[in-house]
Amino acid sequence: MKKTASEIIRSLEMRVAKLEKRSSEMLLLVNIKQRMDDQRLSYQDMMDDSAFINLDDIGFQHSSTQSVIQDWIRKGYAENIEGEQEYGIDVDMNILTRKGVKYVMGALRNHKKS
Repeated sequence: MKKTASEIIRSLEMRVAKLEKRSSEMLLLVNIKQRMDDQRLSYQDMMDDSAFINLDDIGFQHSSTQSVIQDWIRKGYAENIEGEQEYGIDVDMNILTRKGVKYVMGALRNHKKS
């Protein structure tokens, strides 16, 4: 059975969308690793307190990563923290969960192998 031109185009559009999502996720992963390196954070530091890295800071720099952050929240890799800090400063940020830290470190490790 031959595919119609519109089916082929739709298939290609879906492939492009997947590639764009992967590149946005990789951009976010690389920026998380860069922040960890800049702040000299280890894997254990992140497991102890993943709030060291505000995903929104990275997301604002790269708007394509916003959908990835929302996807990670749905998957349980990130969570939104709202509240008030010591000095009355309102906090609203997305941070990694322990599951998210494991995912990030695993994804970065697997990327280095390829």
